[in-house]
Amino acid sequence: MSAAMQAALDHPRHTLMSTRTALGTYVSVTCTVQCRKAHAAHEAAQALEQAFSAIALVERTMSIYRADSDVSRINRMPGGAAAPRLRVHSSTWAVLQ
Repeated sequence: MSAAMQAALDHPRHTLMSTRTALGTYVSVTCTVQCRKAHAAHEAAQALEQAFSAIALVERTMSIYRADSDVSRINRMPGGAAAPRLRVHSSTWAVLQ
């Protein structure tokens, strides 16, 4: 048996799936982690939380349905050269560029 195959057997996969409401719909995230058995569930759970945190950031900063989001604040600004500057999250700025 190759070393890679043995490593795969020694470090089984652990899969977690979670569905939450976000972005005006249901969002499902599935995470598969291959690591030592004792840590697989914990690492998969951490990865799921990181994914949902990233989704929550998008919702907070870029949703057109939240009055306090960067996108909603941009949409309320007057147009033209005299428009005031508006500070936005770096993720919002990256999307707009």
